[in-house]
Amino acid sequence: MKTNKLVVTTLASLLTLSALTACGKSSSPYANIPNNNNGVFNPNPNDPNYNNGINSPIGNAGSIIGRVIDATGKGLPNVTVSVKNVSTTSNMTGDFQLNNVPPGQQTVLLRFGNRQLTINANVTADTSVSPDVNPIQFSNNGTGGSGFANVQLKTFKVDQDFLNQWQAKGVAVSNGVVYATVADNTSLFKKGSVVKMDAEGANWKNIGSSWLGLRYPLDKTIQGIDINGTNLAVVDSKGSLYNIENNKKVKSYKTGPGTHVAVGAGSVFIV
Repeated sequence: MKTNKLVVTTLASLLTLSALTACGKSSSPYANIPNNNNGVFNPNPNDPNYNNGINSPIGNAGSIIGRVIDATGKGLPNVTVSVKNVSTTSNMTGDFQLNNVPPGQQTVLLRFGNRQLTINANVTADTSVSPDVNPIQFSNNGTGGSGFANVQLKTFKVDQDFLNQWQAKGVAVSNGVVYATVADNTSLFKKGSVVKMDAEGANWKNIGSSWLGLRYPLDKTIQGIDINGTNLAVVDSKGSLYNIENNKKVKSYKTGPGTHVAVGAGSVFIV
């Protein structure tokens, strides 16, 4: 196999894997997205200067999740998304996850090149919400801004399981169905999984386990997720790629560690 900056490996059921780069305890059962790791901001809630001098534990903050698109509706990567002193960057598909946002009405600032756009979001503690306008559209790749409402993505609760204490790690939405990667790092047997529900949080189901919930093939370091037709592609920071076929069978492959995954053009991209 020829080694270059773009490493291509053929997988039986996932077609082509293109690796672009290889690079306490929370009591909240809600969809708190973890701190971004883009190296721009990584706020410490124990810092007395955080949130205007008020110590705010992570459990009292909220998260904003959404997507940035161009005028054609295609996901727009490398858009800087920020609220106050919290910032992240949209991934290859235009998705972003902004964590540790103070609750209340917030102004979300998006920057793409020398263009910028502001969108409002009403943040609730211990929950993940979408901006008032979502997806967020930069017309002509950033020469202006507009958007349209996305009624599919609302506040949702991922932990609806009496036996586990799930914390959200990543999210993907398709046709009104929310898929979230979750991890339980507080129970005796630490593990990862994928749960699905509708946009109202109803019809919750754990689809990442087998043997009636007794076996969990996904690791506790589970991270990003993307939708590939009837299959789900999931990546973890330990170095595994998982393919969940038709919301049932789980297959795993050894890859480089990653936090984001995207499927397109017959390939799976891990960042």
